[in-house]
Amino acid sequence: MGSVYESEQTEICMGQIRTVSQVIREESIANIQLLKIDVEGDELDVLMGIEKHDWNKIQQVSLEVHDENFRLSRIKGLLERQGFRVIVETQSSSWDEDFLLFVPREMNLHYVYAMR
Repeated sequence: MGSVYESEQTEICMGQIRTVSQVIREESIANIQLLKIDVEGDELDVLMGIEKHDWNKIQQVSLEVHDENFRLSRIKGLLERQGFRVIVETQSSSWDEDFLLFVPREMNLHYVYAMR
């Protein structure tokens, strides 16, 4: 399966899409200390690509979630059913030294941390 990504410069890049479980199997991975997911809205799809027998190999998960269509509660519930303790932090605007890190409230953006 392939995908096409078009950047702001309209450059087309081709790539292969694999599930987390496919990577675990192909690379013979026995243990994942931290699974960090940053896929711009497709976090639930990534998590759904983890097969039942692979969940116990994952110790921690970190991801950013745009909460649309109850995505945050669905992800939180999935992680909790897999035995994780889940912490959710809502992103908000803040000052970092002399710079304002602006996060519009309507983005409904959250950090999710899950650990065993």
